[in-house]
Amino acid sequence: MLWQQHRSEPSTGTRNALLTEYLPLVARAVHGVPAKVRTHHEPGDLESYGVFGLMDAIARFDAGSPPSRFPGYAVLRIRGAIFDELRRLDWLPRATRRRVVAFTKASEALTASAGRTPERREVLAEMGAGERASRSVALALPTAQLLSLNAAGQSSDASDDAQPLEERLAGDPVEGPEHRCIAAARRAALQDAFAGLTDRQRQVLDMRMTEHRTQSEIGEILGVTNCRVSQLEARAIAVLREQMQRSGWMPRRELVRF
Repeated sequence: MLWQQHRSEPSTGTRNALLTEYLPLVARAVHGVPAKVRTHHEPGDLESYGVFGLMDAIARFDAGSPPSRFPGYAVLRIRGAIFDELRRLDWLPRATRRRVVAFTKASEALTASAGRTPERREVLAEMGAGERASRSVALALPTAQLLSLNAAGQSSDASDDAQPLEERLAGDPVEGPEHRCIAAARRAALQDAFAGLTDRQRQVLDMRMTEHRTQSEIGEILGVTNCRVSQLEARAIAVLREQMQRSGWMPRRELVRF
């Protein structure tokens, strides 16, 4: 009935009704995706890719074919849509990805036959890869593996096995991207502030802060008295404070902690 209605008067309503009717095919197609692939992708994402394949199958299904043939046809379209999207999202060139897959299969075969983990050169020899292919595989292997942040991580501590990888990787929030971005901007503002110092003032601060020299040592190097070194240092810090305050990086209440 739905197919008759859709074929006689195609509309968004009849298409959506067919989508709802055949939606279980998407779950079936996703279940048929290799476990290694499903491990590294959210089921909801795979199903979303599959829905587009189902829509395409409805649009392309031969009007002269009986509806009983649609499920088999649709599953092929759905699987194709899923893998097309996964290939589109893959950051490795297709030829390189094929070599990485071949490397993985050869490594698994050698492991099974030798009873040990083979060395990379042994796997490449088993593949019969040339120098260029071997080089591309060696470069791609460190970044070829996908990891799911929601999956349980592997740890020598059995109590950590069920903990998602994203929680185990989460470190001190102070070291997060936002903090690093702010710190980089603060350093850039401080570098700009340094441009307002005289050469002698920069020399004094560099020797004090970077080389950790005493005022006496700086005075001997520059040929000035300790008092003059102290004056140069104090003036340089005052200039930096003023510049950082003007740029908004040092509120007045924080000046004493600069």
